[in-house]
Amino acid sequence: MEADGALSASSRFSGFVPKSTLSYETKEKFDARSRFSVLRAPDVQIPPPQLELESEPLSDSPVRHGQLIVFRLLAGVVLLLGGLLAIVLLFPYDRFKPDLEVAAGRWLQDRVVIEKVGVELWPRPQLVLSGLTIGGGNDFYIHEARVDSPASLLLSGKRVIPRVELSEVKVGVQKIAGLPMFAVAANPVPGIGRVRIERMQVNARDLSISDLSGDLLFKLDGHLEKTSLQTVDRSISLEAVPTAQGIALNIEGAVLAIPGTPLKFESLQAKGLLLKDRLLIQSVDAFLLGGTFKGTWLLDWSSDLVTAGDGAFRLLDSRRVTNAFAPSLKLEGDFSGNLALRGRGSNWAELLRHVEATLDVDISRGLLHGVDLGEATRKGPGSVVRAGATKFDRFLAVLAVAPGRISARDLRLESGMMTAAGHFSAKDRQVDAALMVTLQTSVSTLRIPLHVQGQLPELSVVNGK
Repeated sequence: MEADGALSASSRFSGFVPKSTLSYETKEKFDARSRFSVLRAPDVQIPPPQLELESEPLSDSPVRHGQLIVFRLLAGVVLLLGGLLAIVLLFPYDRFKPDLEVAAGRWLQDRVVIEKVGVELWPRPQLVLSGLTIGGGNDFYIHEARVDSPASLLLSGKRVIPRVELSEVKVGVQKIAGLPMFAVAANPVPGIGRVRIERMQVNARDLSISDLSGDLLFKLDGHLEKTSLQTVDRSISLEAVPTAQGIALNIEGAVLAIPGTPLKFESLQAKGLLLKDRLLIQSVDAFLLGGTFKGTWLLDWSSDLVTAGDGAFRLLDSRRVTNAFAPSLKLEGDFSGNLALRGRGSNWAELLRHVEATLDVDISRGLLHGVDLGEATRKGPGSVVRAGATKFDRFLAVLAVAPGRISARDLRLESGMMTAAGHFSAKDRQVDAALMVTLQTSVSTLRIPLHVQGQLPELSVVNGK
């Protein structure tokens, strides 16, 4: 009983060992140890108690039930959005082509035919019109037009489309000049705030400017406020504003080559006027061939292609001038003068072949290669001097340039005490010139006739008639 009492007492402090698992000997050992500490467990391996949790069925969990509801809602939303997207993308928008053609025709005041109508949602909702032909010919074609805010087209009353994007546009100059937004006296139909153009080609006969991109900004009444366009390589930048006389142009160019010619403008600024059948450049200020040029220019395509221009050039590099237009002629000096040109042809290439020009030339501090006038004057009559060079202080002449032929009158070359006057003509590099050389000394004046002939770049000078 005493042992039982001790065990019972120790069991109040330790719940490690149930009574039913201890033998009599174990009780004695435990009782003996319990005299020293009731907190120390006996050397018996006792398995930990096993707790059995009574779990509820998973299907009855409130969390699981909420997840199922959310999943079903998301699946319904996805299916609904997918259905709406399928409806939007697969809807037969071509049924609206007649109404869209009428609306576009009213805005452009011309007949419009659309090949295909579609819708895109990314990156923003747009109505996509493909293959637009304006006017029934080949003068005006738009590969693709993208209309922002297409839902606004469904609204009644006045509405303004904020932005329209046009890409791969081909248009003739006559069509541009005839558009209602460029006519000050016209009454255009309002409806578009801004038109963005990418890759536009403007044609005038066989001439064209390609890869133009830019913006057209419109006033609330539908009139064009401003047009800004430039080529991809930025060789041409222009602004266009409608006026009572026509479309006023402000043009800037950099490294701009003239088609079919070796002429290239390092920089150019011009103001002009675009009409239906002509382009009039009222002022041009350009840097080319190492110098400057200021003048006017006209290009008319009402019947044949006709050009005319006038201007003054200052301090051009003669070497660059002759390299561009007469490579066989070697000339140095500061090239200045006045220019007047005319040309006519059924196309641009034929026009260039028939250009005629008159130049009042004034070249200072130069060197003429291929002929030595000074050496010819020092030799006696009948002597011939071949090749060489003539250094001069000033060279004056009136040049007439015609297809395949150049001639000069009122020629005057000044070099120290020597002055040569006369005329020359050149055709297919063959030169023939007659000069009278005057040698002025302090005591006398000597006149010597010279005859220059031969083929460029080396000529022969004969002393005497």
